[in-house]
Amino acid sequence: MSGLLSNKNKRFLKKRLKFWFCCLTHPILNEHLIVFEAFSGKRCGGNLRAVYEELMEDERYRDFRFVWIVNEVEEHVDLKVRRHTRVVKKDSRSAFILYAKAKYWFNNVALPNYLIPRPHQVYVETWHGTPLKKLGNDIQYEVDPRQSLAEMHKKYYIKGRKMDYLISPSRFYTEKMISSFRLDKCHKEDIILETGYPRNDALFKFTEEDVSRIKEEIGVPAHKKVILYTPTWRDNQFKKGEGFQYSTELDFGTLMKELGEEYVLLFRAHHQIGFKDVAHDVPGVIDVTAVDDVNDLYIISDLMITDYSSTMFDYADLKRPMVFYMYDLDEYQGEIRDFYFDINELPGPIVKTQNDLVKAVQDQFANFAYDEKYKAFSEKFNYLDDAHAAKRVVEATIKTELGRAFRFYKWVIHTKNVIRKGIRDGYIAFCGMLRCMGLCRTRNSKLLYSYKNKHKGERCFLVGNGPSLRISDLEKLQEKGEITFGCNLVTKVFGQTSWRPDYYFLIDRICAKFQSAEINQAIRDIPLFTNITTYNIFRDKPRNPVILYNIARKQYKVKRSPLAYYIPSGSTVMSLMIEMAVYMGFSEIYLIGCDCTSTFSGNTHFVEGYTDERLKQRDAKKILDRMRRLGIEGDDYEKYFLDGSLNAYTLLKEHAMKRGVTIYNATRGGALEVFERVDLDKFVSN
Repeated sequence: MSGLLSNKNKRFLKKRLKFWFCCLTHPILNEHLIVFEAFSGKRCGGNLRAVYEELMEDERYRDFRFVWIVNEVEEHVDLKVRRHTRVVKKDSRSAFILYAKAKYWFNNVALPNYLIPRPHQVYVETWHGTPLKKLGNDIQYEVDPRQSLAEMHKKYYIKGRKMDYLISPSRFYTEKMISSFRLDKCHKEDIILETGYPRNDALFKFTEEDVSRIKEEIGVPAHKKVILYTPTWRDNQFKKGEGFQYSTELDFGTLMKELGEEYVLLFRAHHQIGFKDVAHDVPGVIDVTAVDDVNDLYIISDLMITDYSSTMFDYADLKRPMVFYMYDLDEYQGEIRDFYFDINELPGPIVKTQNDLVKAVQDQFANFAYDEKYKAFSEKFNYLDDAHAAKRVVEATIKTELGRAFRFYKWVIHTKNVIRKGIRDGYIAFCGMLRCMGLCRTRNSKLLYSYKNKHKGERCFLVGNGPSLRISDLEKLQEKGEITFGCNLVTKVFGQTSWRPDYYFLIDRICAKFQSAEINQAIRDIPLFTNITTYNIFRDKPRNPVILYNIARKQYKVKRSPLAYYIPSGSTVMSLMIEMAVYMGFSEIYLIGCDCTSTFSGNTHFVEGYTDERLKQRDAKKILDRMRRLGIEGDDYEKYFLDGSLNAYTLLKEHAMKRGVTIYNATRGGALEVFERVDLDKFVSN
């Protein structure tokens, strides 16, 4: 049989079988799971991004999970760190599983042929623009080298038959999509929702601050006139092995010379063409094909040049001038696509040569007016667009109430997790009790026990990473031979000072996962104290770590001995350092750089670049997810963290006093008033 199938058909069959297998192995739909795939995985924008952002803002969908299917995962770090959001590689095993499990599928170029929604799955097609050029079954010219006209018509019919909803911005659009997908043939005319286009909501919400920010990000000079050029693709410009090509009579260099230095042109290639870099190194031209959200380009531009692209309909919401550069009009209309309406309705001049293009652009900048023709165009195609289309789509397609099967499934999973956690915590507690009795001691517990009262009667300095700390403080402590504890990414300053802590502590899971190699290199022979959860996350395992077993609780609790287990909830890494300092027998403990600042208070560390943006975003996402699970929102974040830390420090103070240990706060300023303060500057000087 393999000899009868082409390579293309083999790939199709393989993907179809993968999806069917995932459906069999994951029979229960997750009614709180939504999969988005935009522009065949090339981007994460358009209507789908607008719907996603609406869901992120709406509290009714707080428990939903979101998945973006993309070609290149690392290009979408901004999504990876968002609440309840995953970014998954297209056609990967995870992608097939998530498609099989998800109740809702959102797409904007029609599903791949190998994906067929299961019963009770909801497939929402938003498409990607109002058509001027004919689509699907309305095309009568056989120019696409990839397929025959009959094959294309059949594919569009199959695509339409899969849809449960099709989003429409106008009655005109509705009529054309019914005919192009032959929705009448499969009796699906009623699946179309005339809501307006979600992606155009942003065109009614932006501010001047947004314009300035986007211009700065892209590198557009603030004082120049901005032209956006958005040509579409041509069906007959296809090259086997490379895809659709970009070919135009427009000479960018000559165009910019004729326009003059007061103009800048933004070139945006169609997603079918991709990143061809056709405007490279042309003065005054910026290739913005890689910008994910085309709305950013709309709002910073003063005029748009296009040809047959649907961008004309979106841009009309801004009521700004447009010029239609149709150098191949006769060929396109008579041999390639043809149009759904008379192009004389377009709200701007139509030109065929570059000389006429320059004149039209200059004339539009000088004499543009939002006239009756432009108004008629908007009233025909954009009358539903406002700032609330995404909300209408969400409310019409996504249900918040759960079915019986999924409620039972969630109960089973929750019960399983509770039982598993109870068994794990009970086992850890029981083993901890035996270790405290001197029984069942492992190599690690013996190593931990060796630190008991090791520094009896001595003093130590626990170094936090708050903004009040100075590198000179660390160097003076080293000069005096003081024993110091360091934590987390204090290793960032090792290149600026000869100071090294005597003991190093890490319980931050994100640091362990993404910076374990750098940390291991930095601490070398310095003893590392961590908990088992963090240790398991280390990608590069540390040498000779001292591991504590942790059990999470809602409230912080101090254990009599770290040999039992450590409960980090409601505290910071500083609480672990204090517990270990007491266990080691220190009689005086000094806290420095312990400002009690939270992740949300801005300046939180004593060196710039303490964490890179990726780690900051991941840390913020982790915290926000936890806060939402606890029902804590907005301004209460910082209070929650401060209250939790102060509660832990109060318990630790009592714990230390019972053992004759005094804890001092030598931090400059900050919010920690639980411990007696001492002046750090006087202390290190004397």
